[in-house]
Amino acid sequence: MTLVGLIEWMQNTTPLGGFLENAMTTREQDSFLNQRQPLSDYAGYVHRLSGAAKNDPWGKVYGALYQKASRTDVTLAFRQVQSKVTWDIMRRGYLQMSSCPEAFLTLRNHFTTTHAALCVAQYVLGIGDRHLGNFMIDLESGGMVGIDFGHAFGSATQHLPVPELMPFRLTRQMLNLLLPLKESGLLQSTMVHVLRALRSRPNILLNTMDVFIKEPHLDWKNFAAKQLDKGMVGEEDDLDDISWYPREKIKFAARKLQGVNPTHITNPRSSCVSDAENRRLKPKGTYVLRRPP
Repeated sequence: MTLVGLIEWMQNTTPLGGFLENAMTTREQDSFLNQRQPLSDYAGYVHRLSGAAKNDPWGKVYGALYQKASRTDVTLAFRQVQSKVTWDIMRRGYLQMSSCPEAFLTLRNHFTTTHAALCVAQYVLGIGDRHLGNFMIDLESGGMVGIDFGHAFGSATQHLPVPELMPFRLTRQMLNLLLPLKESGLLQSTMVHVLRALRSRPNILLNTMDVFIKEPHLDWKNFAAKQLDKGMVGEEDDLDDISWYPREKIKFAARKLQGVNPTHITNPRSSCVSDAENRRLKPKGTYVLRRPP
């Protein structure tokens, strides 16, 4: 561990992806990992519904899918692919770690509370890129640990070719681990308590994030400078330096703590931007990052 405590080697942990692989049967490993059947079926329905070519970049494929496919078509196709993946792989993994039923309940409860806290924290801070390698399972306690916060404050929504719109990760495997209550029990109550705690004293978190305004991330500096050079901000804004962009990021977190509807935060042309402001955006039809009121 470093002197500042930012980097630490986590003992007795394994990535969630590896945890699931170890819980699979030989047949499941051959189908899911070697033949990659579910991923192949998923790519097939996405290209079929979007009408995109197989070699098209995923950003273009998803753009076409969004324009052409209906909600019903996408939901039905996704559920068909999902049905081909065994429902209880993660549950089996936790059962394998347990020496008795009481141990299983203890491990599962610790997973539930830690993952619930992660979900809320990562939503407020806009943490993205939450794939199976960025979640770690503690093999002693069963708890969930998040790593790799390279995409934070909504950068995965704004900068990735396929914007991440999901507020947090809560998959079918996780919900089936929590049977019979699924999300309605300990997970929901923990998330409610964590969010209430953050909202009750928001200044503690917001004041900590103020360091990003005084010493912004290099990528933020570059992006803010490009936006200013292109004139991609409102004419009435007094944005004479690149610190405007870090301030925007912190305000997104503040609005989440205020309980603003997530769609009004994610969508730059939502109701939190007035019609008069939309008419002043330039150039016309181009994404412009606006200050929330």
